[in-house]
Amino acid sequence: MLLARGASPGWVGNINPSLISRVYNVANLQTNAAATKAYMGDTTVASAKFAVPWDGGAAPGSGLTRAGRTF
Repeated sequence: MLLARGASPGWVGNINPSLISRVYNVANLQTNAAATKAYMGDTTVASAKFAVPWDGGAAPGSGLTRAGRTF
């Protein structure tokens, strides 16, 4: 059985919620109060978004570079 880094043991396709999780009713390209999670997805507030770890160094969706963002 192969697991991606950050995946939890179990059924194939399980992902550790600390790596990525699904949330609702948050604005797109925002962070939580501590800037440790960023929310990315559809622009409709009520739709599902992905919550991903964030470094708090910049606002999500700003400072685009070819190299991306390092965590």
